[in-house]
Amino acid sequence: MKKAFLYTALIISISIILSSCKGGIDGKDKEVTIKFSTFLEEGAEADAYKEIIGMFEESHKNIKINLMATANGYDAALDGALKGGKGPDIMGLQRTKMIDYINKGYIKDISEWIDTAGLKDKYYGVSLGYGKYDGKYYGIGDLPYTVEWYYNKKVFKNAGIDEPKNMDELLDACKKLKRYVRYPIIIGAKDAWSADIAFGAISVQTINTEKLAKAYGSGEKAEFENLNGAEDALDIFYDLVRAGAISSKVEDIDYAQSVNEFVNGRAAIFPMGSWASKKIEDVMPKGFDYGVFESPIEFVSSPESKISATAVHVITVNKKSAHPKETMEFLNFLFSEEAQKVLAKKNGISGFKSVNSSSDDEIKGRILEHLDMTDENSTMYVDDISNEMMEATKSGILKIINKDMEPKEAYDLIINQAFTK
Repeated sequence: MKKAFLYTALIISISIILSSCKGGIDGKDKEVTIKFSTFLEEGAEADAYKEIIGMFEESHKNIKINLMATANGYDAALDGALKGGKGPDIMGLQRTKMIDYINKGYIKDISEWIDTAGLKDKYYGVSLGYGKYDGKYYGIGDLPYTVEWYYNKKVFKNAGIDEPKNMDELLDACKKLKRYVRYPIIIGAKDAWSADIAFGAISVQTINTEKLAKAYGSGEKAEFENLNGAEDALDIFYDLVRAGAISSKVEDIDYAQSVNEFVNGRAAIFPMGSWASKKIEDVMPKGFDYGVFESPIEFVSSPESKISATAVHVITVNKKSAHPKETMEFLNFLFSEEAQKVLAKKNGISGFKSVNSSSDDEIKGRILEHLDMTDENSTMYVDDISNEMMEATKSGILKIINKDMEPKEAYDLIINQAFTK
């Protein structure tokens, strides 16, 4: 009886062992599903992700990628999932949201992986900087755009003006342009994000954006009060207003109207993100000839960064992913040259430098040159501030535009308004 019992127990044990090892014996790994969430629900970028996932799954039969793309209520849903310990393995985030999640311990530090994969030499500075915080890398921004100085070529030719390269040349050009257009520089100041992007083209040269990000992450008013370079940027903006380069009428102009003023010849210079090229092309009248300045305007002699840029969407990894090995396998593929060729084809530009072919189109060619000029300090002002600070910055800018405040007063207003409970 004892032997029979032992044999039975042994057979059961062996069955359990064989059952648990079946995948290895058959040469098949257990199928794993990786959850990848993004707020990019539609458009070229979403289509690119779907194609890239299909390519990955074809060569990784044991790994399935569940793409969860939604725009409405995205942040709130993600907050709840992460708080409950059930967040997705991979998350596409805006930069400030990434910083929030880093401070809550949700995001994995992938600095070592970035070094091992040799990605620092392959990606634009802004793509790397967009996922960097407090000296560590937590993600890579995969949709890079620059802030460009669009200009009306016909107006410049009629005024006998060359592209300005520094503050003095810009002020001189705007004095001449006032005789030809209503707005030497047009800003859609009615929209806070649009006003702040124009301001950010200046502030990126005077404010260290890593310190700006740390100030945001701290949530402390004192960090902004002690932030070097902010008042310097407002001083420069003030000088442009005082010279008549920026009219008080822009207070009532939103982003869409600013594009219309530009393409219809009432504005000579239009500082805006490179995504505006499509909007300009869609609404411009036949024969409208425009370009972007070959060199970003140099506002200070030793800029923190030469050019303002963004990467829109940073890919991050959940620190508590249930499948860390498979998650990093997909990340390796997503940021490979093969996958990024798909993104470049669909979106027009990728953060992976070598997949962006040179273009005969002058504007796209210059945008690519400017992306190459970005560094990890190039992230836009609006990428490193709260919504409250964005609205407050607009308020301060409008006070300067309407000549109601000096730069120091305007910065005090910005800080106090942003931190009003």
